[in-house]
Amino acid sequence: MAMDNFISGKIQIKKLNFEDLPINVQIWSYLMVFLPMLCIPGYAIYKLIITPGKTFDEVKKKQFEFDYE
Repeated sequence: MAMDNFISGKIQIKKLNFEDLPINVQIWSYLMVFLPMLCIPGYAIYKLIITPGKTFDEVKKKQFEFDYE
């Protein structure tokens, strides 16, 4: 029965209106979507702040230097 539904696509999916959900579910869903997207730019800003150097060009050079030891 489950394979029949998978192949023929007879399952009807109910469309969910986002405004009908409770406010705490809406908040959690926004957090689950947007927090992972902020990790990469946040890490890049963190690396710019902690890398020593006075100007942006000095910092950029130090971040892309490879130490071959």
